[in-house]
Amino acid sequence: TIASYLARSPSSCEVSFLLDHCRASRDGSPALSTLHKSVRLFRSPHGYGWHKRRVPRILGELLGVHHMKYYLFDDTVVLSGANLSALYFGPRQDRYLVVESPEMCEFLSGVHDQLCLLASPWTLDHFPPAWSNESIKAAAQTFRNITSCNFMKEHLQLRTSDTYLFVLFQIPYYNIRQIDEASELILRRTSGRDVTLASGYFNPSSRFASNLGEGCSTVILPSSRANGFYGGTGAKGFVPDWYNSIATRFAGNSPDVNVLQYEREGWSFHGKGLWHSDVNIFGSSNFNIRSTSRDNELSFALVTQNNSLKTDLENEKDKLLFYSKPLKKEYRSYSNALRPLMKSVL
Repeated sequence: TIASYLARSPSSCEVSFLLDHCRASRDGSPALSTLHKSVRLFRSPHGYGWHKRRVPRILGELLGVHHMKYYLFDDTVVLSGANLSALYFGPRQDRYLVVESPEMCEFLSGVHDQLCLLASPWTLDHFPPAWSNESIKAAAQTFRNITSCNFMKEHLQLRTSDTYLFVLFQIPYYNIRQIDEASELILRRTSGRDVTLASGYFNPSSRFASNLGEGCSTVILPSSRANGFYGGTGAKGFVPDWYNSIATRFAGNSPDVNVLQYEREGWSFHGKGLWHSDVNIFGSSNFNIRSTSRDNELSFALVTQNNSLKTDLENEKDKLLFYSKPLKKEYRSYSNALRPLMKSVL
């Protein structure tokens, strides 16, 4: 483990974790306690002024989280939408792209360091610290820095003769919506409906749903059994029903879109991304209301003319399609009564 390695060789490497404050405090997160000196906790700013108050973890998580994922190792980075937890090392379908690039790692390391300055030290406190007016202004400047063209040109020069990798940020509180803008641009300009979209938690905004209906050919989402909340207790047990209800409604309003559900025995589904010709978007965004209006996201647009890479990406999509079947209405009818309310929360 990381903790045991650091205990043996404390000066041989530098370790830094940036985690969402609310999600990192689930169940006390005992595994993180041994790494507390290396952990920074970020409380995402969100609307209605709630970030200026100390609120319980569960409420803070509903209002918005820091959802960015990247895993840096020297000059190599793993870009993904997966979390670093035991669940994701088991039978859970996700997407991962390994990039060996000192330039990309230097850029993301700079982003990481700036965000850590806005975060707080490790604590088991389930009430994240409140934001002050000064910290809100400081965060605004930080996010402007890391998403500006000048910063990206200075820190990121990842380019080959046939492949480009673009970084896309989504910080709703500060109206930074690069993921939405890139995705909607592809959907509006595509012809022949050759766009495939995958989401682990499909709950698009009305605007994005309209764009999908006009430009998307296929949507892949988890079946109720493959939903990450399947088998949950209490209200969590109804989450797969609500997602299935939302997907069923979308399918009824978008008859030209082939809506499929991923179902593989013993597996859950958390993959997210967009495939279109020479462009592929992947990362943390689920292309849903949370990603659009509440959560901080980090995704990447891969643009390539490399035939080998294009084949690999197409094969990846085909493997997802292999385990996908036409959407079935699976929600319990009485759970549908809460769909309008839950659509704004999920």
